[in-house]
Amino acid sequence: MKIKEVDKKLVLKDGETGTIDIELPKEAKEEIAPKVKASSEKEKIIDDKSEVHADKENKSSDRKVMPKDAEDDSESAVREPIHRRKTHSGKAFGHNDKLSDINDLSSEEASDSHEHSKHAAKKTHMPAEPEITQKHQPTNELYFDVIMIVSILLYLFSQTEGFEIFGRECEAGTVPYGIFMIISMISLCGPSLVFMKAGAKLLIHNETKRYIWKNRILRMAVLLLIFTIFYYISDLMGGRDDWDIWTFIGDLYCKERIVPLAYMYSFIGFLICLPFLRPMAQNMKNRDFIYLIIIGIILQTVMPEIDDKICEGRYIMNPAFNLNWLLTNSIFYPLVGYYLHHRVTREQIKKVLPFAWLLTVIDMSMIIYNTYYHTTYIESVAIYMDYLYWVGILASLSMFMTIKLIHTGHPHKESVKKVLASIGGCTLGVYLVFPAVLDRIKIFDDLEYMIFGSITGPAKIFPSLLWILIVYLISFIPVWLFRRIPFVKKTM
Repeated sequence: MKIKEVDKKLVLKDGETGTIDIELPKEAKEEIAPKVKASSEKEKIIDDKSEVHADKENKSSDRKVMPKDAEDDSESAVREPIHRRKTHSGKAFGHNDKLSDINDLSSEEASDSHEHSKHAAKKTHMPAEPEITQKHQPTNELYFDVIMIVSILLYLFSQTEGFEIFGRECEAGTVPYGIFMIISMISLCGPSLVFMKAGAKLLIHNETKRYIWKNRILRMAVLLLIFTIFYYISDLMGGRDDWDIWTFIGDLYCKERIVPLAYMYSFIGFLICLPFLRPMAQNMKNRDFIYLIIIGIILQTVMPEIDDKICEGRYIMNPAFNLNWLLTNSIFYPLVGYYLHHRVTREQIKKVLPFAWLLTVIDMSMIIYNTYYHTTYIESVAIYMDYLYWVGILASLSMFMTIKLIHTGHPHKESVKKVLASIGGCTLGVYLVFPAVLDRIKIFDDLEYMIFGSITGPAKIFPSLLWILIVYLISFIPVWLFRRIPFVKKTM
């Protein structure tokens, strides 16, 4: 059956939309119905394909749905896109040229609708912007090495006679008494700085438990075992202990052979906690960290002052209200170190640092005032030590931020970076070796006596500082030499 060709053709420009009703003869509808259906299905398939293959698929679809009459009429119509084949299709369909145009238009509308729905779905499923927008900072900052060097020097001072100068050589209530007590309080921050640096460096990684146990915990456990054996043998040789394997095993399990090894136990505890400390730190908001710091300051500074001055020791907080776990080296300081390194910028530190040091000085002044009204240092060492630890959190926060502010925000020479990295990398080894220099090797005892001699009074602080540098250098040299060995460098 032939259909008459309509002289007036419907032409729609690209992008135009609309709906047109056309009344066709019944015979024409029956003839073109299968072809119209096939054309719609093919155009729908073409619309869902990627834009890269759109032209190729359009050609293939057009060849299948166009009648033979139209193919014979013109080859160029086959190679043209669908929306440019309106005039060619009229020669084959007659009245159906308008219907073909309408089908093309409907296909374009469907395509636009499909793209719009995809865009709307993308908007609907777009995740909400997180509150924490700070990017994670590098974990090989130069100021990390500075923190390690400062921390070991402070810890050395806390283990020498210089730490007790304020109580043994100064009259209570005098200016030297206050100054040297402040120095002693700051020296107690050495281990805290190490744990803060460890938190800033390790809590950003996402390591498996297998990796943590194999490469971190096992390494520390081996070092702890080796140096415990080393100091046990030195005690046997010096006549300070008797040989008993079960005593050695019991000591290794329940107490440290030397005081510095106590922090090795704490650090191993921190490493064991890494699998849940990491998601905790990475998902905590900034206000959560601030809340943690405030709670820590209240528990370590405010509550002891209330018990001591207001309650005068007659009443203490109910032991069931126990949050001391929060202040341990393996929990509190790593989280705070992560926060200060990855979330707090230099500009924020500039605003907060004066206020932090002001609170630190106020806290130190309160401690000095408290000790003045107690017995002498020699008669009540425990009371004094409790007081000195009150300022630990504030002093550690202030020192960490100060070091970060000084050593970030400007470039450093490569030679300076290498030197600091070399010295800072030996900190763990110095930490493990220096007790032998202080207490186990007799020649260094004689050297210490030569340095201090008969100096008494506040002036003793100067040989004390000199002795710290000497001990550090003596401990540093063998560690530095051993670290030239690749295997030892990975371990220490």
